Amino acid sequence: MYDVRTLFGPWVSIVILGAYAANLTQRGAPWRGDPLWSVEWLAITLFVVGPLVSAVSAVDAARLARPDGAYLIAPTRRRRRVFIRALLFCVVPAIGIHLFAYLLTLTFGHALSSLGDVLLGAAVLVQALSILWFGLLGSLLGRVLPVALAGLVGGVAAFSAIYALGLGSGGAARFALLNLGGASVPQIGLRYNTVYLLLQTTLFVLALMLFLAAPIKYREGRQSISPVAIPLGLFVVAVICASLLGPSDRKFVGPPIRPDNCHGVSPTICLYSEQSRVAASVDGSLRRIVVAAKSKGYAALAPERIEQRTSAYWPPRSVAWSLRVDPADVRKIAWVQEHAMPGLLLPDCEVLRSPEPPPARYLTDMRDLIATWSVVAGLPPVEDRGVVLSPAQVAQILDRWEECDL
Repeated sequence: MYDVRTLFGPWVSIVILGAYAANLTQRGAPWRGDPLWSVEWLAITLFVVGPLVSAVSAVDAARLARPDGAYLIAPTRRRRRVFIRALLFCVVPAIGIHLFAYLLTLTFGHALSSLGDVLLGAAVLVQALSILWFGLLGSLLGRVLPVALAGLVGGVAAFSAIYALGLGSGGAARFALLNLGGASVPQIGLRYNTVYLLLQTTLFVLALMLFLAAPIKYREGRQSISPVAIPLGLFVVAVICASLLGPSDRKFVGPPIRPDNCHGVSPTICLYSEQSRVAASVDGSLRRIVVAAKSKGYAALAPERIEQRTSAYWPPRSVAWSLRVDPADVRKIAWVQEHAMPGLLLPDCEVLRSPEPPPARYLTDMRDLIATWSVVAGLPPVEDRGVVLSPAQVAQILDRWEECDL
């Protein structure tokens, strides 16, 4: 098509493809199998894609706004359609790549069944609409800027918006329009906030309507700035009202659900099906250290049941010992001593959730317990070597921790 040869927008999709490919292959793709984490992981790419789309849309709009810019696009009877057409040539391929990347994450994560999850689909829709919003921002700015400045201003404006309207506006303390995700840890146990996603969608649609309603006026071949200032001003007012009145949490802790993938006896080890890729490795590592502790007389370090812990589910120690599982950590050589043992030993105490540092005695006890368990299991000594405790001393510390006497 003629427009493809003259506009920059269609060609930016090549760079966008590279950005998604780089993102999805980071850290060995640990998001696989966790549908919500897959959606959140995709959002990391938007920190690059958004400013890029805004910058390129601004350049194309600035070129079209020149008196001699009509040759850049196929003839149309309405000048408004020139800008809309140029915007779509940039935004539609970018959104298509984003949706395709989402399908890839579900396919390689063996989670295609989650396509029917309405909230996951709504979160992906919000991300797609954000790409359109970045394009609208760039296109509006490009109408009133010279070509030499349009790209720079469009990109900087998008980066600034990510900070001002994203997590930089106050984090989870209030509603943030561009809080689109970006989690780098497992999301099992979390759910999306329906009201939050609905409000984001409404504001993005409002931005599109204001863009379409903005009058096109030219002064000596250039558009006056007032038609651009009006929709931008109205949108800013709407965003400020949403941030003051809207919900503060984009995700919330869902109902507690116990892990459903259990194997073995003494100990029985239960993980969530989302972690099936690393289940064999986790099961083998945990079973080894528990069996070794039991055979050496350390019954206090030999739970009968171990369950995976999430933000929504933390079983009492009387029911099962628990730990969090991050597939990226499981691949580490020292996973057992750096993540598994501390996770299993961690007591469910309020003092450990406060911003204050834990008591010094607790840190010393944790170091000694890990050192003892490592020696008992025949693992290499940890860097910060502790004292090897007797079975009675281990039991005494764990009993004390059960009462949150740290």
